[in-house]
Amino acid sequence: EITASVTPAGILTDGLKTFTCPQCSHSYTEVIPATKTLRFLFVGDASSRDAIKHLEPMLKEAGVESVTIATLNHNHSTGATVESQWKNIQSNKKAYTFTKTVNGESTIEYSKTFDEGLLAEDWDFIALGQSIYLGGYAESYANVADLVGHVNINKTNPDAKLLWSMGWALRSDCPNAAFAKHDNDQLKMYAHITEVIDRQIKGLLDISAIVPVGTAVQNLRGSVLGDVFTNDGILLEGDYGDVSAYAASLLWCNALLGTEIGDVEWMPDHSTKRDKDIYEMGREAAMSAAANNYEITPTEGKSMKLLIFGNSYGNDAMAYFGKILNDAGYVNVVIGHAGESSMAINDHAHNIDDDPDNDYIYKTGETFSVHYKTVNGVHVDLPADYKQIVANEDWDIITFYQGPNDMKTLTEESYYSELDYFVSTVRANMTNPDGKIIYYMPWAHGSDDTAGYHAKICALTDKLFSNNENIDGIIPAGTVIQNLRTSYLSSATDGTGDINRDWGHLNYGVGRYSIALLFYAYLTGGDIEDITYIPTAEEISARPFTPIEPNLEVIREAVRCALEKPFELTQSTHTEKSN
Repeated sequence: EITASVTPAGILTDGLKTFTCPQCSHSYTEVIPATKTLRFLFVGDASSRDAIKHLEPMLKEAGVESVTIATLNHNHSTGATVESQWKNIQSNKKAYTFTKTVNGESTIEYSKTFDEGLLAEDWDFIALGQSIYLGGYAESYANVADLVGHVNINKTNPDAKLLWSMGWALRSDCPNAAFAKHDNDQLKMYAHITEVIDRQIKGLLDISAIVPVGTAVQNLRGSVLGDVFTNDGILLEGDYGDVSAYAASLLWCNALLGTEIGDVEWMPDHSTKRDKDIYEMGREAAMSAAANNYEITPTEGKSMKLLIFGNSYGNDAMAYFGKILNDAGYVNVVIGHAGESSMAINDHAHNIDDDPDNDYIYKTGETFSVHYKTVNGVHVDLPADYKQIVANEDWDIITFYQGPNDMKTLTEESYYSELDYFVSTVRANMTNPDGKIIYYMPWAHGSDDTAGYHAKICALTDKLFSNNENIDGIIPAGTVIQNLRTSYLSSATDGTGDINRDWGHLNYGVGRYSIALLFYAYLTGGDIEDITYIPTAEEISARPFTPIEPNLEVIREAVRCALEKPFELTQSTHTEKSN
């Protein structure tokens, strides 16, 4: 009699049925087609819905044709605790909201019992977990074996796998009383969660796998963006909450299908490269959590915190700098501004000393109004006190420049007399031991002899700044502008110029973009050829705006030459505009 051995088909995995003749040992094999249907039940609360927010499109991308995802939510003040779940089972309490989504179409049923949800389908996977509030309390798991045992005995699909959802620590500023039991210490709470899971969940034979969502969340919190990945300290929402939900969904896709996280291409809709880079951080956090379930691996991310002391010419320099950084993969960009119109170095020195009587106030009787920072594009006011501004962030770069009262201010040494006092005081109040102070070299303003004034500025800058032990570098902005003036671009200062828009301020297009590109290249060492962000006239309402893209090679040449020869004028090779 011919015998047959069977390897069952799985979800997206073919099975085999092998027939063997006992007389001659001849055999042949038939393929049992893989199933392409997946049914998943997640028992929990509102946090459970967040964790699988993006799961369905990931499963569909992998090849699952029919996806049923259901949540059995226990709406309790402390979430779906192990104890409350077990009590509900014992009393058959109608305490659940049952939401089932089949291929994107959802139905909601209220006042359901635990078993009504459990028996609703022949589930392939069933996920359980502890309330986010109680994840680190060992005593709160007293009924966990009862809960898991009940599910395993009563599931209608004998091959269904039971999974455990690892919760996450509360946000550092969460006011919930449960946090106090961990001394309001996020890392201590995370350690308690991993200890409890290792002791009480890992050894349960009925649990097939533990999904380390809590570790992925903690990995993200260790990034340059900080503790902003949960809302109210609990839900996977917030400033970048969708990213933590994305990381969680990647882990669940991995747990259900075995799909490598790095192979999942699906990503939520995003409008900018920065958004995409942040989602990639979520992927990195999930991959690290999958590889090291209970070990925090801070997610990398590039950050730049820059403070500029100056006036409106600082606005020219910074107008596009943040977006260029975002384009280059910097997900955390903080740009601070301190100063007032027409301020020079000596004025800044007066404002940072301890004598209020000599403070520079542009408009008599009014205090400063331009002390602020943008944190990833969000405006935040800064105090007027200079020392407080310096200590407000761990600035990577603090830059400053000479104010443009007139050309004497830029070219005569007496106007720089308090340079060393200003810089040393800034240095003394910096909180980042690795922070750098870099001078932003000004450009010659509108005159009949900009090249002559530029030469004087270069000579004085070289003398005062090149060998100054308190200065870490010089950004040759003035040389970039003067290099541009040797090209076909117009340097008119009557509002029609391609480089300037008035006596000294820069054109909203070519002029501003050139300096922002220089800042990027000088401060990061990045290749300006890699920058794809180019502001357009439609994006920028201010005028005059000379388009950047047709003049991009002129700009890049001016920047490259200034970086190579910061105190020398370089004749542009673009003297005639091509059609």
